Amino acid sequence: MEILRQWFQRFSADPQAVILVLVLLVGFVVVLTMGKMLGPVLAALVLAYLLEGLVNALQEYGIPRLAAVILVFFIFMVFLMFSLLGLFPRLSYQLTQLVHQLPAWSACDGGSSRQSLLRCCHLHSKAHRFRQKIARAEVASSEQRGP
Repeated sequence: MEILRQWFQRFSADPQAVILVLVLLVGFVVVLTMGKMLGPVLAALVLAYLLEGLVNALQEYGIPRLAAVILVFFIFMVFLMFSLLGLFPRLSYQLTQLVHQLPAWSACDGGSSRQSLLRCCHLHSKAHRFRQKIARAEVASSEQRGP
């Protein structure tokens, strides 16, 4: 008990340490109580901090600050639109394909190794292509027979 009392007296004697603990506690309480409201604000602060470096770099090349801010904002918006309209649909398609393939993968009894999983997927894709060929052949033969 004496050790704790001595440590507390040493710790509380340093005003910077006490201020640090108080700031951390207040910050922790603020984040816990208003975390949902602060999320967008914190995201905006991070983006502003990251984009500020680009603005400063453009200013070093002699571009006025307002023009640099507009240019960086435009580049960021183009990147954001490319991400939303270009990458996310492809990612969504691939996730959909993954979800459709999961039952076929889990139905394989070839073991859990990567090689057996690839072999199983290869067999399922061959079977799917074979069923498609049969369906096309049936449609073609019914068209040749006529009504």
